Amino acid sequence: MLKEVLGDAVEYNPWGKINPGSMVFPFSYNCADGSDHIKAAYNGLNIELGDIELIEETEYTDNETGQTEKTRNTQFKGQWLTCDFGKELAGEVYISERTKKTRRSLKSNVTMDNEQFDKRFCVRADDPQEAYYLLTPHMMEYITAMADKSGGTVYLSFLRSGKLHVAVQANVGELRQKFLGELRWFTDLVDTLRVEDTLYKKETNV
Repeated sequence: MLKEVLGDAVEYNPWGKINPGSMVFPFSYNCADGSDHIKAAYNGLNIELGDIELIEETEYTDNETGQTEKTRNTQFKGQWLTCDFGKELAGEVYISERTKKTRRSLKSNVTMDNEQFDKRFCVRADDPQEAYYLLTPHMMEYITAMADKSGGTVYLSFLRSGKLHVAVQANVGELRQKFLGELRWFTDLVDTLRVEDTLYKKETNV
């Protein structure tokens, strides 16, 4: 199944864990767990994906026993996907899909010229101009359509270093049942973004 979508250059480790990257979440976490780590070279681009669980672990002292105890609260469970485009992107932009529960806690610092997009997604960037350049009307339409197909809550980060991170918060069991579709959903995203002229930093002649 993996080779059908990604080609022959695929590594699969059922006990491996993907390392989460930079993302804007409406929660905090301090440890991560995961499984089903996949690495592949897809059309010349290095991609990774895997199941992931983000956990906030806290320690406290039991007043009666004096023992140190730990509590683990799962903040996120779903899939994490990473693509390295191999060259510097036009900006560093974070997009987080709002839910009824997180509508107040996710605050944008960039307002896009798309009311429906602004209502559904939080957009954050150190430089708003980078967000305007990267998130063209076509790109915003595509991200919205992609989120509709994902089956969960979507978070994206475009990092200047050349990496795209996508986290989809959803029931992992359901994701596995439609794994092939989810995999094609991610490769469709990569195929669409790689040809976007505004995705990459423009080279300047000195």
